[in-house]
Amino acid sequence: METTITALTDDENLGQVVLTFDGAVFELFGDGAFGTRVHTQMMVLEVGEPDKKGRIRVDVAPRRPGLNGVRLVLTPENWVRVAPLIGEVQRVLSAR
Repeated sequence: METTITALTDDENLGQVVLTFDGAVFELFGDGAFGTRVHTQMMVLEVGEPDKKGRIRVDVAPRRPGLNGVRLVLTPENWVRVAPLIGEVQRVLSAR
């Protein structure tokens, strides 16, 4: 991948977040000083099925979900904004 993918969206728990992916490192920056950075060689990504309200849960963590990671809860409208970025992360993870 030659360029960085960036997506700006709103999360139900974290507020406004910026996600970036350069092909190796996934970064998430939130309101204030919140941020996380994970290399794909140490990363686990799980995308849940839509819940009753259509929200999609995305867990990003080093090694296993919930371990010093972050959970996004995205409305269908916000999922559309980040789906291409998440899809690229999934593609890289499945190729390793």
